[in-house]
Amino acid sequence: MLALKRSRSAAPRFRDRGSLSRPGWQKLDGNPAAVGIAAAGNQLFQLHKDGSIWRSTGAGCSGSSCPGWQMLDDNPAATAIVSAGNQLFQLHKDGSIWRSTGARCSGSSCPGWQKLDSNAATIALA
Repeated sequence: MLALKRSRSAAPRFRDRGSLSRPGWQKLDGNPAAVGIAAAGNQLFQLHKDGSIWRSTGAGCSGSSCPGWQMLDDNPAATAIVSAGNQLFQLHKDGSIWRSTGARCSGSSCPGWQKLDSNAATIALA
């Protein structure tokens, strides 16, 4: 996944080959594990294929290092994320829906989630 953050300084320019030149844009991540993103307000989140969920700090990449992400969850049951306003939600394989409290993981503990519903018939979030 390549997430770009627009800079205030210049408009984006595209080269003939369709690649994005750097003026006006900042690379936030280049992690091939990313399978989904959600954005609302000034917040950006990503879901990795292992179920981990990350929040962008807004810090850009430096070379191949992209340290601007905080882990919010590390649950392999997560299948989708959506955000609205200042809230983030995740859907688990069993149909349960969870809301983030905003707390990030500390070590292997990720306590920042509240269960909202547990309905096995739930297949998507919008």
